[in-house]
Amino acid sequence: MATIKARQVPKNMERSRRVKSTSADILFDEDMVLTVAQTSFLSNIRNKSRLIQMLSSYLIGEGYIIKQANDDADTVIVNETIKRAQNQSVVVVGQDIDLLVLLIALTPVENQIIFLKPGNGGNEKKMYSIQDIQKVNGIKRSILFLHAISGCDTVSCFYNIGKLKHFKLLHQYPELQEIVNVFNCPNSTPENILKAEERYILKLYGAPLSQTNINENRYLLFTRKNS
Repeated sequence: MATIKARQVPKNMERSRRVKSTSADILFDEDMVLTVAQTSFLSNIRNKSRLIQMLSSYLIGEGYIIKQANDDADTVIVNETIKRAQNQSVVVVGQDIDLLVLLIALTPVENQIIFLKPGNGGNEKKMYSIQDIQKVNGIKRSILFLHAISGCDTVSCFYNIGKLKHFKLLHQYPELQEIVNVFNCPNSTPENILKAEERYILKLYGAPLSQTNINENRYLLFTRKNS
């Protein structure tokens, strides 16, 4: 069983937005004990790049294969995993839920892949069999839509609505799979996507079938709540 490790270049814009404070450039070596907080140290892109270079050199020396991503490394990790899983079982180690989502969506059903999420703080480590998850009806086809529509790094989530509600909604109403197909189709026009999204949001908020306009439904919900 192979284990994939990869250098991941950060999602600069999103992570920069989250940063509250950053440390100065630090010329460190393997023996230096740092006194700055980890989050502050890693929020400095030059510090992080220097640390990645140091770790990469060490891992290469230990016989690991290192892949460098120019931007987000998720697709590099997933594509490398799928390629290697053609001949052996593979374990992907990571914290990023995007990795799990991409593996579910893109992994051929015959490939044996395990996603291992290490323990963090009081949380225990978790292992997910990609093959077992793919057995859930429709999940392989709809997982990318569910992940994006419910909120991810570049898409805001709906207020007070978690991912589980989106999942239950999609499986409670099979007709919503038509909306998923619109999002999955590379030939869908922006107009078609917008209409499909509007239909989904109206269903999400329990609008009657006769309602076809989000703004009108928003007004109705507002008046009910304040009447």
